[in-house]
Amino acid sequence: MIDKLKFRIGNCTQNDARITIEPRLESEIVEMTGLVRGPFCDWSKTLTADFPLRPVRQTGTQAVSVETLVMEPCYWTPHLPFMYDLQLNLQMADGRSECVTLRTGMKRWHGEGRNFRLEHKRLVLRGLRCTSPDEKLLQLARKCETALLVRNPDATVCELASRLGVPLIADLRDDTQPWQDRCRKSDWYPAVMLVLLSAEQLTEGADDPRLPLHSPVAACISAKSSAEGCSVIQASALAVELSPGERPPAWLAKVDVPVIAISNGPECDIEEARSHCDRLQAALAPHFDLAGYIV
Repeated sequence: MIDKLKFRIGNCTQNDARITIEPRLESEIVEMTGLVRGPFCDWSKTLTADFPLRPVRQTGTQAVSVETLVMEPCYWTPHLPFMYDLQLNLQMADGRSECVTLRTGMKRWHGEGRNFRLEHKRLVLRGLRCTSPDEKLLQLARKCETALLVRNPDATVCELASRLGVPLIADLRDDTQPWQDRCRKSDWYPAVMLVLLSAEQLTEGADDPRLPLHSPVAACISAKSSAEGCSVIQASALAVELSPGERPPAWLAKVDVPVIAISNGPECDIEEARSHCDRLQAALAPHFDLAGYIV
């Protein structure tokens, strides 16, 4: 169902946050009603409330967008991964009706200069490369306070990471599905902190409306990349891949966007990941003070 809907978060103050749900043009949804209910969190007892969705606009027979103002919102963080249910009643163009419940969350996460900020505080991502993490690994990642860089994470991984509070870096560089659609779906999963794309993908789709709204997009580059070659890439962050013994190009120390380093050295287990990240950070200091270190 998330294929048919766009999810937007606005305002995001301590007092309220605006949630807007908009059907895609090809969805054949002609009317939406429902509510937002929450918050829910596995790690905290909360009092839930209902926030009715109201129409935003009407364009001929096209569906109305709906929105609500969530009062005293609880924002998603790895420590307290608050989630909300969207309970939607959908009327389709052919007369069918559907009732669906989608779970999502709101996070205050953005790049500011060379840093990432979560809830207005600087956060340095430290993580481990892995493929298809199961619930056991995700639980361990939460315990070790370790982010996971996952190639082409599926909906099950994204949903579980969002519920448990495990930051994800979604590597979509070799996704066999259309990467633009996968990219925009990440808006539904607050655990997705960063989306990795190749320079070629971003060059081709710089103005694509299907890029995510709520997660920074990082262009993946090599240690041999030049500042001139990367100047045409439209990305809100950069990720530099490093082979053993390599260092980032010197010009990355001066760019005004967050940069993360991804070490392609020997694999390690999740209990060792944080210490490996710390060693990578120390090896690159003092010339580089980056926004993330992945091993």
